[in-house]
Order: sequence, then structure tokens, then C-alpha cells
Amino acid sequence: MFKKDNRQVKHVSFLHALKLYMVLLAFRNGRDNVARLGYPTHLALHRIKAYDIALTVNILSAAQQPNYSCPRKCATKLTTETLIASVQDELESRSRYNAWLHSYGRRNFVKTAFLGKRMMAQEIAAYDWSRHPLGRIDEWPAALRTALGMILDSDFPMFLVWTGQFYAFYNDAYLPLLGSKKLDALGRRFADVWAEAWDVVGPIAEKAYAGESTYFEDLPIVVDRYGYPEQTYFSFSYSPVRGEDGQVAGVLCTVFETTSKVTTLARLKESEARFQLSLEASGNIGTWTVDAETFATTVDARFAHLFRSDAVDAERGILSLSAFTDNIHPDDRQRVLQSIAHAMESGSPYEEEYRLSPVDEALIWVSAKGRMFADLDTGKRRFAGVAVDITQRKQIETDLRRLAEGLAESNRRQQEFLAVLAHELRNPLAPIRTGLELIASTGDNPATVARIRKVMSRQVDHLVHLVDDLLDLARITSGKIVPKLSHVPLQDIVSQAIETALPAIEAKEHKFIVHVPKEPIWLDVDANRIAQVIANVLTNAVKYTTPRGEIVLMGRVENDNAVVTVTDNGIGIASDELPHVFDMFSQVVHNGEYSQGGLGIGLALAKQLTEMHGGTIWAESAGQNNGSTFTIKLPVINGTASPGNVEGSLGLHQPGGTRPRRILLADDNADAVNMLAQMLKLDGHEVRTASDGQQALMIAQEWIPDVALLDLGMPKMNGFELAEAMRASSLKDVELVAVTGWGNHEDRLRTTQAGFSKHITKPLDFSELRDYLASVGRRLD
Repeated sequence: MFKKDNRQVKHVSFLHALKLYMVLLAFRNGRDNVARLGYPTHLALHRIKAYDIALTVNILSAAQQPNYSCPRKCATKLTTETLIASVQDELESRSRYNAWLHSYGRRNFVKTAFLGKRMMAQEIAAYDWSRHPLGRIDEWPAALRTALGMILDSDFPMFLVWTGQFYAFYNDAYLPLLGSKKLDALGRRFADVWAEAWDVVGPIAEKAYAGESTYFEDLPIVVDRYGYPEQTYFSFSYSPVRGEDGQVAGVLCTVFETTSKVTTLARLKESEARFQLSLEASGNIGTWTVDAETFATTVDARFAHLFRSDAVDAERGILSLSAFTDNIHPDDRQRVLQSIAHAMESGSPYEEEYRLSPVDEALIWVSAKGRMFADLDTGKRRFAGVAVDITQRKQIETDLRRLAEGLAESNRRQQEFLAVLAHELRNPLAPIRTGLELIASTGDNPATVARIRKVMSRQVDHLVHLVDDLLDLARITSGKIVPKLSHVPLQDIVSQAIETALPAIEAKEHKFIVHVPKEPIWLDVDANRIAQVIANVLTNAVKYTTPRGEIVLMGRVENDNAVVTVTDNGIGIASDELPHVFDMFSQVVHNGEYSQGGLGIGLALAKQLTEMHGGTIWAESAGQNNGSTFTIKLPVINGTASPGNVEGSLGLHQPGGTRPRRILLADDNADAVNMLAQMLKLDGHEVRTASDGQQALMIAQEWIPDVALLDLGMPKMNGFELAEAMRASSLKDVELVAVTGWGNHEDRLRTTQAGFSKHITKPLDFSELRDYLASVGRRLD
């Protein structure tokens, strides 16, 4: 019965408690009753300590639990009679019980049973208290035993400090708060255990020891639990523990570490502060909150401004949700209301983009995002989120979409232009090739050769015109054309333009009518460029007018502007194509086909040249098959220009006889250089040729030419390098002429700086070369 196992220890503990209880009762009724019970008579009253009373009460309380293993009769009502009966039943085992009690139970179990069975209880029981100021466990006061029993059985972190020295006890739940201090904190002075924090917790403990309970929440304390200081936060309650005499004997504390909660809330507040700063910095992001039950809506000032609401009322939350949704554009309102209702009902995220009803024709776009939230304390639900003014973004998206559409249209026109360019280049090349084959077939028949030469000359002129238009357009677009202004009458410009377009007019047998005043209309313009504008408009009229049509050119002065109109009775321009007639690569389509010839850049070139002179040009048409009218308007100048400022006739200069010269031709295109050599020899010049720069330099050093016509892109030594070598030698007086396909302003400037006297673009105009050679001859002679 007295074996040392859990069940039997419980049994014995129960019996011992009963006997102690009966002893107490016996002493209450007299010493003889103790002997009557058979309990050791040497047990005097002064040895019945207060802890025996507490132990008895605790065990009796435990004995009443359903799962407690009781001896017989213990399940009955615990009265004095039943207790006495239970004790008497055990008297026959007294000798064996007393032997166990004195050998094990009395010395070991009885003094620690009040501690319980948890880990810290075992630590306290195993601790050698004989050398501690508190003394052995069996000498501890009842108040200490009671308080310890209470904290050791608790699942909440608790500690107990005893006497004014604050000797420390704590339960299992307190161990994580100690960190590495738990290794030697038991029984130590609390001021030594928490030395680094004693300036904070010491006064609180002293206050409790003085008899005043205290409570703190989220108190910041710097502790050193793992070998380094850390900022922590604790919520705790300090209570005094009084002894049998009513004086404070210790302090009991229930404590929770709230570091994680405090830091999380701090991060949340910091995040909210940053969010608020972001909202304020953005200037176009507003916040809103809708009560899910009352639909009362609270917004910030930015949201109120966005929705044109009173900011004070909006921030007070006295406005309803409809006060804001009514400002949504009617075409978007129903969709947004349905999305809000769905989000509030289902808890799903809300995200919409919509327009606000325009004010002063200013349309505002809004992007709104939100979701349902629940208050952690009250459980009250709210619908909250942000609204962003995205008007600028929408405008950028619109602009980008238009730009993309414009680029796509430009790309389409460019592709069409390349196809037309290929067509336009093949057209003149076909008769040139055919003419060459015809010459080879017919021999040297003078009449045939003369007829073919005229055809080939016309086609070459057409090719040159196409290339010149392309180059002019590129130069204007890049701002590399600077008009050469002079005072010139409009009549001369019109005459020059008609001279350019007349062959095409006559070829289609159009009736051409011109009405220009006889009195000079003076302009301050680049005559060649404005003539090019009028010629391009005339050429356009010729192309889009069926044969034997009618074209009328009129000039007049209107409000200090010279006005030139070109009207035809051709195919006209559809209303949807009219805004694009001056676009680059634009071609009017009629019945699904393009008109005859052209690259679609003539009118674009005319518009840019006109605007370069401060003028305007526009087109009008009543629709397809109703003809069209193009109008050019340029500012006039007052007064009459002096004859010296008036441009004269543009007729070609006819050079007189030119003395034969020594001419060096250098070009890696053998056909081109040989043809040019033959032409120069026919004029009586002495000619030598070279196919690269090094060969040309050797010939020049041996032969000393008067003039050198140099291609710029030759192998071994290009034209610039050859010019530099010649200028640095005895050949510095040779007249250098650059003959190249590169003809923009930068190219001409570079050849001038390299020492070339003349820049001629390919295909070479032989009359221009003759004029230059004549001028060189006059200087050399």
C-alpha cells in the first residue's frame, strides 16, 4: 500500500491529510483525543505548522475530483464522522505507515507536495535551500508556500519575489521571458537577475512591496537576455503578498511580453504615416470609407475636391454614398454602382475606372480601388479604398493611341510610297533600256539615234526630278534648306512654274487658262522655291485631271497677300481624304487606283516650302468628280523693287567657245567616267581617267591637269583624301570639282572645306559643267 508509485503516494497523501486533519480536530477537543486516534503522541501542537493546514486543504480539495484515486469511503460526504472512520480503518496499518512516513514521506514528500509536478516545481524541490537565506523548504512560511503553489500551477507568465531582498521564483510560462538568464535566476535577487532593467522595474517592485498594487501596459524596457541589449515591451501587474502577520512579505507579478504587438503596431503606424505622406505628396489620390450599415461616407479633402464636394462635410462623414456616386458620368454610373454592391456583398476586391460628369467641358477620369474591412474591436464592417485622378494618364494613353495610329498610317503610306517609288523609277528606266537596245539593233542611223536621244533625255530629266524632290523633302524636314530671299515679281515666278509644267499640260491636251495682273506683285521670297511650289500644284492638277480637261491659274492681291489659285475639273478629292492631301506619301485614290505617276511628296514639299516663306496653302473640293482648287497665299512687300534686286529671266546661259583644257576624271564607275570622257573630248578637251584615288594621284603628278573631276567614294584613296594630297603638293593650283551623289548642305560645306572649287551632284548636268569650264578658262587665261 505504501509503495513509491503515483497511485500509492496519492493514497498515502490522502490518508496523511486525513490524519493531520483529525489531529487538528483532536487538539481542538483535547490532547487525549490524539492518543485515542493512535497518532504519535509526541506530535505537539506547536509542530502543527500552518503549511500542514494548507496542505490538508489542498489534498482534500483534490480528493473531491472525479479522477482522483481515493481509498474506500472517500466518495461519501466528507464529514467529521467519515473522516474519523477512515482514519480508524487505517490504524491497523499504523506501524508500517509510520515507518514509511519517517523514512520517505515525512522527509521528502510532505515538504514539497504543495509545489506540484511542473518543471519549475521540480527545480525548486531539487534546489539546495539549506544554504539560502530563505532556509529549507519545510521552514518556509505558509504565505510563501501558498503563493508558490498558485504561480507554479498557472499557465500565465508569473514570478514571485520574497522578502525585501526580492529573491526570485517563477513558473514555467515565465521561462521564455528570461532567455539565457533562466539558467541561474532561481533564488537570486531580482535586482541581480534584471540588473540592466532595474532602474525601470526596481521602483515598481519597491512600490508594490510598500503595499501598493500597480499595472503597466506596453512598458518599454531594454533587457539583455541573449548577450546583447534589445528593446522590449511588457504589460504587467504587481501585487503585494502579505504574511500571517498582515505585513507585506513579497511581491507577485503577472507579466506578458508585448514586444511583437508594439513593434507591429509601430510599423503599421509608420506605414500609415508614409501612406498619408504619399497621398499628400501625390496631390491626386483621395481616400474614402463607407459604413456598411448606414452608408455614411467619410472622405479626405483630396477626394472631396476630386468629386467637387464640400471638404468639411465630407471629412465629418455626414454625406451619403450617393452624394459622390451622383457625380459619376451617366454612361459609367450604373456599372460602378453594381461593382460597389458586389464588392460590399461578396467581400471581393473593388476596382473600377470611370469618368466624372464634365464641368466646363473638362472630363475627369478616376481609378478607384477598395475592399471590405472589419474593425478588430467592434467587428463593424466598412468599405474603404482610394481614388486616383488618372485624367493625365488617360490623355497620355489617348495621345499614344493616336500616335500609334498615326505611325501605322505613316508606315502604310511609306510602304505604298516605296511601291510607287519602285514603279516611278522603273518607268523612265524602261524606255532608256529599250532605246539602248534599239541603237544597238539599228546601227548608226542618225535619225533613229536623234529620236532615241530625245526620249532618253526626257526620261533622265524625269529621274533627276524625282531624286531632287526626295532630297528637297529630306532637307526641309531636317531644317537644312535656307531660302535665298530677293525681291521678285509674282509674274516671273508664275512664268517659271508654267515653263516647268507646260510639257505635261500639253501632253494631256488640257485647256490651260492663266489670269495674272500685268502690274508687278512684289514678293520677298526664294523665286526658285516658290516656282517649285506652283509647279508642283500645277503638276498635281495635270495628273488628276482626265485628258482634255481644264486647268485655270489665277493670281491676285488680297489684303496685303499675293494669292495664287489653281483650279481643275478633274477627279476631285473625297471629304475623308481632303485633310491628308498634304501628308507625306499621300496619294488620292480614285476607283481603287492611283493616279498617273508621282511619289506623293509633291504637295507635302509645296506645303513646307510655302510655310517656310510665311505663307499658307490649302485645298478645297466638292467631292469626287467635282474637281479641286488649291490656294497659295504669300505676303507681298510694299513699293517697287529696284531693278538690281529683281531676278531676271531663268533662261539657260549659252557659253561661248571654250579653250581646250587638260581634264582628269577619277571615278570607280567605269561606264560613267568613260561616257563623260567622250563628251569632254567632243568639246576638244584633253582627258585622262582613273578608277581609284591612288591612280588619279599618280596621273596628276605626271600630267599636271588644269581641272580634276573627282568622285568622293573611290577605293584606296577617297576624293577627300586625294584633294588633301593634291593641295599639299605641287598640284595645289589644279581646279578640283567634286562629282558625287551626295548633295545636301553639309556635303557641300565639307567639299568646300576640303578645297574643292565646285560641287556637282550626279547625274551630272553637262551644260552646268560647260559653264563652269568656261569660267575656269577665263580665270586661267
